[in-house]
Amino acid sequence: MSVYRLLVDHPFALAGTVVATADEGGDNAILPIGYVPDGGMDPLNPAAVEDFWNAGPQATPPILPRWVGQAVQLPVTYWVPVAGLPFTYALTGLGANRGPAQIGNSAVSALRAFGSIANP
Repeated sequence: MSVYRLLVDHPFALAGTVVATADEGGDNAILPIGYVPDGGMDPLNPAAVEDFWNAGPQATPPILPRWVGQAVQLPVTYWVPVAGLPFTYALTGLGANRGPAQIGNSAVSALRAFGSIANP
C-alpha cells in the first residue's frame, strides 16, 4: 500500500509520475508488493515511508527531467547526514520522526573501495 512520486525516470515510468504497489489498487499500482524503493523516489504515505526507511540511507540522484516542460517536484522525504555522526543519516519530511540510521558495513566498504571515503 505504498505510494511514491518518481524523482527521476525509471524503466517503468517517467519522472514526476505517481506510482503505487499492487496492493494499493488503481491505475498507478504498477509496482509489485514488497517493492524496495530507491533514492529516486519520494514516499507519499506512511507505508511508503516505512519501506523507504527499511531500504536504508541512499543518495537522492540529480532531479533532471528528460523532456522540456516536464516539471518534477522536489522531494519532501529524503536522507540527510547527521552532523557529528559519521555514516549516520536521518529522513526529512514524512520520515523526520524516525530517528537516525547508519549506512551498513557493506556500503561503507564499497565507498572505501572506490576511494569515495578514506580508510581509517
